[in-house]
Amino acid sequence: MTANGVAGVLCGRSPDWLPEHSRSLAALMGAGLSPLQAVEVLRRQYPALSQPLEHAMSRLSRGRSLSQSLGEGGFFGRHARILLEAGEFGGRLPEALRLIADRSEQHRRRLARFRARLWLPLLLLLIATLAGLLLNTRFYQLSLGVALADAGMSLGFVFLLTTLLLKLLKLDRSGWLYWGWRLGLGRTGLYRGFFEVGFYGLLSGMLDAGCDYVEALEHCRDLLDDRVYRGRVRIAQQALASGQDPSTALECAGLPLSPALRQLIRSAGAAGRLPQALGHHLRLEQQRLDLYLEAFYEWLPRIYYLLVIGIGLRYLLG
Repeated sequence: MTANGVAGVLCGRSPDWLPEHSRSLAALMGAGLSPLQAVEVLRRQYPALSQPLEHAMSRLSRGRSLSQSLGEGGFFGRHARILLEAGEFGGRLPEALRLIADRSEQHRRRLARFRARLWLPLLLLLIATLAGLLLNTRFYQLSLGVALADAGMSLGFVFLLTTLLLKLLKLDRSGWLYWGWRLGLGRTGLYRGFFEVGFYGLLSGMLDAGCDYVEALEHCRDLLDDRVYRGRVRIAQQALASGQDPSTALECAGLPLSPALRQLIRSAGAAGRLPQALGHHLRLEQQRLDLYLEAFYEWLPRIYYLLVIGIGLRYLLG
């Protein structure tokens, strides 16, 4: 399992870390508390997190950053840690924590709606399997053991499919980007949209925090744990260091870049307003991608209705 693999969850590998914890931490730090003081108050507010937060406090007291201290404790996935690092660099930790909380809450709501919609197709699947068991024993004259084995295989397949699907749906954005990159989806418009929001969103945040382009790309290299991807980011850094403009450097490096975004980077960069223009463009792109995600989660339970029909037809047709 890679660092961006099945284990990465948007706002935490620890099941106890909830969006409300990130918001509480953001409120405490927004009130002027240091990261160590804020974590100490959070530990007293949430006794269930007392022990892991004590470890985080120990790391903070040894000079580790908040993103390192909470990330090493398993509270945040890769993408959330990178957002937190960007917030640390730009002095915007409360804003980064609130953004992480909002995205985590949105992700949890989608998963909850998906699970709520599963009970009816799974109930129909169970009924279809029981009906098939009856057909096999009464009409096709199969022994009870063979019929039960057949029904068990059908239900076992659905159980494994559901388990795998839920694990995949829990991947954070970096996890999906990683697997999409490895599977060669970089040329597809949908993947490119998600990559742009993830990669160029981080780039925009680092530029807005005062990084130069080379330094900002250094932080963006952490988005995916893939040798080819990191090599391309390094090529872009070298091109920028040699004096090429950002759009040419990114395009020559082979990083996913839509024509609209390429033109925006070229024109806004020449005008000295790249962080603002890029941020506005990516907010609109995020809204478009959210619509796709909502439609995806709306249609996903219908896969199980197809399974019900398939299993039913298999029994009926013998």
